Amino acid sequence: MGEFLKEKLMNLAVWVTETIGKENINMDIEQFVKLRSEVEITFFADILSANSAKVFHKDWKGLVGILESDTTIPADVAKTFIDILQLVRQKPEMHEKFWLYMELFKDVVSPSTF
Repeated sequence: MGEFLKEKLMNLAVWVTETIGKENINMDIEQFVKLRSEVEITFFADILSANSAKVFHKDWKGLVGILESDTTIPADVAKTFIDILQLVRQKPEMHEKFWLYMELFKDVVSPSTF
């Protein structure tokens, strides 16, 4: 499961980088994903699953709120995810696909999928 999630998160990183343009992003999102362990990525998916209403309602502020308040998420990781969320939120044409990724991450670890 962790390997699958990491692959999908890398796909998300590549898509965000290509769509927004590497020159418009002040970080290397792909490198950030490469540095994440499968356990970290699965943990993030678990957080999405536990907060599935925020994903279902496409709640940008709610997602940022989780990242800001969940003390189990390292501050630098939370900040990077928030930065990525803000980049995507500024591009309405990216919203639908972004939320499909969030649904995928949430669903992969959801107990109802087993």
